[in-house]
Order: sequence, then C-alpha cells, then structure tokens
Amino acid sequence: MSGITVEWSAQSCADQHPHRIGIYTIPSLAPKDSATAGIRWNHAMPGSYHLTAAVHHSSDSNLVNNILTDTISISAPALSAVVTEILYNPDDKMSESIELYNRSPHPLELSGWTLTDSDSLSPLSFAVNNYLLPSNHYCVICRDSSAAKANTDSWIVSLILPNLNNTNDLIKLSDANGRMMDSLIYHSEWGGEKGRSLERIHANLDSNDPHNWSTCLHPDGHTLGKVNSNYIPVTSRPVTLTAEPNPFSPNQDGIDDHTIIQYHLSRPAELINLKIYDIQGRLVRFLRNNDKSPIEHYAVWDGKDDSGQRCRMGIYIILLEALNTSGKTIDRKKSTVVLADKL
Repeated sequence: MSGITVEWSAQSCADQHPHRIGIYTIPSLAPKDSATAGIRWNHAMPGSYHLTAAVHHSSDSNLVNNILTDTISISAPALSAVVTEILYNPDDKMSESIELYNRSPHPLELSGWTLTDSDSLSPLSFAVNNYLLPSNHYCVICRDSSAAKANTDSWIVSLILPNLNNTNDLIKLSDANGRMMDSLIYHSEWGGEKGRSLERIHANLDSNDPHNWSTCLHPDGHTLGKVNSNYIPVTSRPVTLTAEPNPFSPNQDGIDDHTIIQYHLSRPAELINLKIYDIQGRLVRFLRNNDKSPIEHYAVWDGKDDSGQRCRMGIYIILLEALNTSGKTIDRKKSTVVLADKL
C-alpha cells in the first residue's frame, strides 16, 4: 500500500473553525503493517485544542475509522496571568474575591485553570469551559457577582473559591497542565482591611514584594474588574551608569579628587550593590552593599579601596546590581572610570 497521507488539524476550544497544521506522508506500507505518523506544530498559541488526525488513501473503501481525535492543552509562559486584587475580608455587601489580569499579548483560554490556598486539599478549578480572557483584561473569581459593581463580562462565578484568611494566606494560580502562573503569600500588613481589598500596584512588578501592594482607595472598597485605584504606570527605560568627572585624580589637591557615580534603574528595586573592580577583575571597593535605594541615586568614590588605601592609577570597572525581594537580579550594568593624576 502506498500514497498514504495523514492530515492534522486543530480547533481551539474557544473557536468554531479548525485549522490545518500539516500533512504527514507515508511512502509505502505493507498489508497488516503499521507506521507512526507525527507532525511538528510550530508557533502554536497557548490554549486548549481539539486535535484531529485524518488518514487518506485513494483505495480505502471504509472511511468510518479514518479519524482520530484528542484534546490537548498548551501552556502559556509563567506569569502570563497574575493576581492583581484580593478581597479577603469583605463586608456584608460583598463576598471574598480574587482578580486576575492577563498581562500577556495573547488571549488566554482559562478552561481547567485552578486556584490553591494554604488550606486547600487539592487545586480548585474556577473557570468555565471555553472562557477566553483577552489580553490586558481582567476576570474576577467570587461566589456572588450580583453584589459587585463591575462589568459582568469580567466575572467568573465560583462556588468553591478557597476560604481566604484575614491575616495571611497563599494564593497559587495554575493552568490546565498544572503549570504555575502566579504564586504569592499575602499578609494583612501589606494592606486591605474590613470591606477594602488589597490591590497590586503594578502587574509587571514582583508578586511577593510587599511594596507592590496597598489598600484600595476607591469609595466602593474595591476596583474588581477595573484598573486598580493604586495603579502606578511603570515606564521601562534603559538602566544607566555613569561617573563624573572621568578621569578623576584623588591626589588631595582639591581638584577632581572624587568621582560621582550616578545610576538610573529600569524599574524599582529592593536592594542595590555597587562595586569597583580593577582591570584584573579584583574587587577593590564595595560602595553599596545590599543597600536600600530609590530608582535613581548616586555614590561618591574617593579613589580608595576597602582598606582605605589609595588605588593605583588605571582603568577601573564599576558594576551595578539591582535585586528584587527574592534576591533575583533585575538590573545589571557595567561602566568604567579612569583614576589618573595631574601632570
């Protein structure tokens, strides 16, 4: 038997139209023999799909058993959707609620997604089938959406939402494949109170940074399904690191005895390290050692090493590291400064 083709198609669970993704050809096959047919699906978007393989052969007279179907789920990158608001201590007009935000550039199929808290014995599925969350949109998980003043298109009602603790609790968001999308342990010290939600300040900043959360300021006590009242836009800009004057000459003559090292981070950070290395890569001065710092700041170097001795003339490397609350480096920049002497 020859000329067998297998046509592969996929239909998103949120779409009614299947799309052909490829054809696999089996050049020849002996009677009662078997073969494996596969296809590489490039650039597949995240979501749930009905996958179909249809076998075609010109001499096949029985077309009933030519089609095989299955359902698959393709994960989106981690943090594609994040928790942006938590109403853990509602008043009588509301119920406990969690807001999610799709920060990815693509729609997210939420079928089979789950939530877990500290007391959950197993992940709790919250999303109805074929719920597609558009890019830059919110959905809210709660027990009773009728009490909320928000766009009903943003709501998913769940009767098995985890009971949220008023002091602290774990919230873990996972997709249909069990891949963790977002995870945080909130604390009442971060914000939120009776009848007021805990709001995330920016979706692109660290989920577990207490400085990225605050009590809702809206008169309703929440902004579920809407932009948070405490939202602060973060403009991404390149990190800069400069030294001025450069060269400088720390010879105590009162002229260019110090250099001012200025830096500007691309985003807020928790801690700053600022180090000076010689041209051989040896650390000579630790100007900032896990120091708190604003997004834009400076340090002064007098040309001395950590023991107080004046460094030799030459080229020195400045290394800037900015860390988040988890100790992960979020900005790293190198520059050079020349230590010279007056002629």
